[in-house]
Amino acid sequence: MKLACSENKKETNYRQRVQNKTNSLQTLSITKTIQK
Repeated sequence: MKLACSENKKETNYRQRVQNKTNSLQTLSITKTIQK
């Protein structure tokens, strides 16, 4: 049970990191568009 819990946490952390990266990329492209 404990193992599954920690795996779940890892999964959540990974998803959050991916989400953050995606958000950063979106922000970057928006900034670039505005600068043009």
